[in-house]
Amino acid sequence: MSYFLPASFVVHLHARHCFKEQTWTVKLALYKMFRLHKTLDVITLFHRPAQASSARILNLLRQAAEMADKASKDERDPKERFAPVNFELNVTEEPPTSDQLRNIMDYVGLGKIGALVRGAKSEADVLKKVKEDPDSFQRPVTVDWNNGRAVVGEEAQDIVDMLNLRK
Repeated sequence: MSYFLPASFVVHLHARHCFKEQTWTVKLALYKMFRLHKTLDVITLFHRPAQASSARILNLLRQAAEMADKASKDERDPKERFAPVNFELNVTEEPPTSDQLRNIMDYVGLGKIGALVRGAKSEADVLKKVKEDPDSFQRPVTVDWNNGRAVVGEEAQDIVDMLNLRK
């Protein structure tokens, strides 16, 4: 029996194999042919180097990225070890764009808008204050763009939870 695959690849499956083995054979063949790899999630830290809390969060994220990188290169069975998920760390000292700011507000919710921008009471107020004074944007802010999560401030446990929930 034959199945047609993209790019005219044909995988021949023998009728004597059970369906599960045939499905596994097809998946393995597709993986080997196309080397389907997941892109890394992007974690952005809006950082202020002079601020001690921001430096601590940067150090935490770098350590997590290093652990994930080492774990991904480890050849042992993934069930036998802690396997943090690899991510791309993007550190910026610039304030977010207006589109990024809207997304961050959606991620943190209306209750934390005041923590995001000094003295802000609404979404429109946040956008206005950041446009007038980019330094009014409070840092550190850690954002997981792929999974729609953000942590405002130095809540290390919240950041660790955000990284662990990405699995």
